[in-house]
Amino acid sequence: MFSEIIIPAIQKLQLAIDDIQSEISSYQYADSIVSEYGTLDMDSLKKQLKLRKQQLKEIEKQLKNNQDFFKQAQAFVTGNLGNLLAQNSALYQLQDAVQMRINDTQERIDKLEWFVADVSKYFSDSLQVLQLAIKGATELNKVTVDSDGNYYTNDADMSWLTQMKNTQIDTQIHGNKPSTDQTLEDAVAHLGLTPDALAYWKKEMKSELKNIPKDQWQKIIKQASEGLQFDSEGNIIQIGPFQQGVIVLKNGVYDEKLTITANKELDAENWEAIKDNFGQLLAGGASIIAGGFLDLVGFATITGGSAFSLSGVGAPIGAPAVAAGISLEGIGTGFLIGGMAIAGNALSKSNVDPGSADYSFSSNSEYREQTVKDTNKKIDDLTKELNNSSKTPNSKIKQFDNSGGMDQINKDFDSLNLSNVKEIKTQYGAGRTGDLPDGSTVGTRPGSSGKSDNAPTLQITRPDGKQIKIRYPE
Repeated sequence: MFSEIIIPAIQKLQLAIDDIQSEISSYQYADSIVSEYGTLDMDSLKKQLKLRKQQLKEIEKQLKNNQDFFKQAQAFVTGNLGNLLAQNSALYQLQDAVQMRINDTQERIDKLEWFVADVSKYFSDSLQVLQLAIKGATELNKVTVDSDGNYYTNDADMSWLTQMKNTQIDTQIHGNKPSTDQTLEDAVAHLGLTPDALAYWKKEMKSELKNIPKDQWQKIIKQASEGLQFDSEGNIIQIGPFQQGVIVLKNGVYDEKLTITANKELDAENWEAIKDNFGQLLAGGASIIAGGFLDLVGFATITGGSAFSLSGVGAPIGAPAVAAGISLEGIGTGFLIGGMAIAGNALSKSNVDPGSADYSFSSNSEYREQTVKDTNKKIDDLTKELNNSSKTPNSKIKQFDNSGGMDQINKDFDSLNLSNVKEIKTQYGAGRTGDLPDGSTVGTRPGSSGKSDNAPTLQITRPDGKQIKIRYPE
């Protein structure tokens, strides 16, 4: 009875439990795509979309009416042309605002539809096995066993066992992200961005693309990604003119340490002259800097229609025009730094060209791409001959099996030619850490909680948070 019924049932049940655990991770990923919006209601979203499209239609109708030649001529004769132009300006801004809301609502609908389609394929086969197991437990109560170990099914319905054996369990991996997210992530996948950098890139590019026809997206995304600058960890660095010096943003946020470093490297003598007043000057724009990026309507209001640039000092990437060297003479005291609109009496356009200098903390996309390629090769060389023992394909954690204990770990660790190597203490004993050129960190420890054999482990954590764990049992 055990060999024919109990053991096969338990084995199938364990497969079902493993399947559920794996698909829970996929479900959590799918949920992360829509969770940023809170509760989403498809009926409500579709009503909002319909209403906003009606609003846009009315705005466009009014603009068309205002642009009629005879109406403009009449306004000129009656002295109301200025009012008409002011109304048109307000309508254009309102048109942009409504269009952005339409795009945002459509994106929510697209993501919700994707979520429903993606999660509908999870758990069905494993839950079927669990239901059959419950039925089996009930039916097994009817089975009797004699003293010789023979069993008799009596009136028990044993069809559950055949159905369980025949049920194919396929672990479902989450599908690709909604098209815009996937397109933006694919464009910079080769650059090894940190999670913060990737989130910043997606947020700003989505804003940039909102009013651009989709047939132009690929070109704009490609050129924008090629204009990016990075630090050694995979963060996006932007450098823009500020008074007689420069200012540095990391993933869109002002970075004081890098700003000081950049000004020293750009012109040490000039920095000595301005550093005492630099903090006071910066305070003039501090509230806006702390507030982050403005929406597209805010840009249009402050800059008179000038657009922003992720690269700050990169090449123009098309309409709306992305300024490389921002020039807003005649518009006011505001200007843009890598996409950030900054205004205030303390700010002015500088004669400093931040793009004319090489900074020790920043590299271009070509260098970053090569660094990531070189790092990938080092890791591939380390793992290509090893057994991949990962439970779930395409998960954030990959596990490999090696041997040789701490002696082999130390050889592999040293072969990576790491920087910033340090001795560390772990709960298992002494280990080491070091950095790869792309910002990945490597650590060793003489034990692990993830395996029953408590094997020594070498762990590589990539800039995007993904991990590679190599076990080295003796």
